[in-house]
Amino acid sequence: MNKLSAVKITVGVPAYNEEKDIEKVLLAILGQKGNFKIVNIFVFSDCCSDRTEEIVREVGRRHRKIVLISEKKRRGKMVLINKFLSLARTDLVIIANADCLPSKNAIAKLLEKMTIGVGIVGPQGVCILPKKPKLAESISKMLWDWHHQISLDKTKIISFMLANRKAVRQINTLCPVDEPLIEAEANRRGFETAYAPKAKLYIKPPTRLADYISQRRRIHFGYFLMRRYYKNYSPPTMNGKKIIPLFLKQFIKTPFIVTSAAFIELWSKILGWWDFVSGRKNSGIWELALSSKGLKKC
Repeated sequence: MNKLSAVKITVGVPAYNEEKDIEKVLLAILGQKGNFKIVNIFVFSDCCSDRTEEIVREVGRRHRKIVLISEKKRRGKMVLINKFLSLARTDLVIIANADCLPSKNAIAKLLEKMTIGVGIVGPQGVCILPKKPKLAESISKMLWDWHHQISLDKTKIISFMLANRKAVRQINTLCPVDEPLIEAEANRRGFETAYAPKAKLYIKPPTRLADYISQRRRIHFGYFLMRRYYKNYSPPTMNGKKIIPLFLKQFIKTPFIVTSAAFIELWSKILGWWDFVSGRKNSGIWELALSSKGLKKC
């Protein structure tokens, strides 16, 4: 893949009330370096009620590659991703979050791993902490570090993934975990996944425990729901053989953080299970974790 000249890529950015980060994210995408061409950046506004659309229009006036598509009512991220996959005309696409910043060479490093048989390539998530992190931030940083260690052995796909459109046509709109859905769909179609740790994606963790629990609750609910559609799919980060050694090693260093994380994870899983068994309505639409917004430039 890296020997081809001017590889064409389309980027899709679903957004819901992302006024704090959307401009930084778009400029970071536009500033990517490498032997490729970004044809369009589609920003899908999920009926935003803040200044997200205004900011996108302002940036779009300076950069014509940016196309804003607005929804009249909130439909959920999965619907927007499907809309993007239908609109994209390039063989390769990137699905990006509107609140995570890619490193300057992220796309180039992702392309290096897009070899024959690979359908999805994911970057390394890097959690950015303040000098004095709160408990939710410290736990998030620990989990993202574990994601990296696990992905070195078996890829765990996250946002800003590079995808072959043949690997993913559409995804289930009721399930609120898009990356595992895309990964499972690619595997179902016979494609492999790959990890590009040199491609960095900078992430701001939630500062509030309530926001952190809400995120983990949504993720666990999504995993329960996924078992209906992909019975053989199991996220590598839920593999006890991989998690337990990391857990014990970290426990020696930071016992309070690890113990807190274990209890919070259990509670979040119970809440996610309850959402699943009680038949949660509007399962593809969740409230924002507001304290995870406002990532500073890296």
